[in-house]
Amino acid sequence: MISTQNLISFLLQTREFTEELCKPLEIEDYVVQPNINVSPPKWHLGHTTWFFEEFILKHYKTNYKLFHEDFAFVLIVITKI
Repeated sequence: MISTQNLISFLLQTREFTEELCKPLEIEDYVVQPNINVSPPKWHLGHTTWFFEEFILKHYKTNYKLFHEDFAFVLIVITKI
């Protein structure tokens, strides 16, 4: 089993790498979807953290406390155009 310290290390390394990728971006690049083929960087930053919490820390860290229970779901919205 992977230790809690290693899980936290993996999360921090992933977050650090993602932030490094985002360094050259302008603040405007973080707002609403800038292009039909690209999600805003803040979406990726949030989902990386959510993934680690929902699928790793929540299941493998003893007595893990969720940051907030309302964040533990995915909302799918279907619209007709």
